[in-house]
Order: sequence, then C-alpha cells, then structure tokens
Amino acid sequence: MAVYTSDVHNFHKALAKSNVLFPAAKAEIMEALGDKEIQIGFDEFVPAASLVERMIPESYENAAAFYNAFVAAAMAALKKEIHY
Repeated sequence: MAVYTSDVHNFHKALAKSNVLFPAAKAEIMEALGDKEIQIGFDEFVPAASLVERMIPESYENAAAFYNAFVAAAMAALKKEIHY
C-alpha cells in the first residue's frame, strides 16, 4: 500500500500563494486561502481552509506556531479516524 506524503507540502504551497503573513488570525488565513483546494491523497482533494478550520488556536504569532497547530490538528484527526 502506498502512502501519500505530499499533503503538507501542498498545503504550504497554497498558504504561500495566498500571501499569508504572521502574526495572523485563523479567520484571516481562511479568508486568504479562499476556495483553494489541495491534494491530500492520491485521489483526494479538500479545501485548504477546511484544514485551518479544524485548528484550535484562533491566532498565530508566527509560522512556527501555525505549523505546530497544523500538525496537532492533523494528528487529532488521524487518531479520530483510526479510533485511537
């Protein structure tokens, strides 16, 4: 079974193309992403803003804080999906 590993890269590209600068609020980031879709699996695409929406903090002082929250939200979603 192959594992798709470019989802974070695709998300980062969408974020960069949206000209997001930090500090930023979650709502500002979602607005900047607009309706951009990113590939998260071999045949699966989702709105980039939906990945930000599930993140818990409402604002991010810098990119490191943002990506820490991004990874935490992704892990929480994975745990829920596999019933961990």
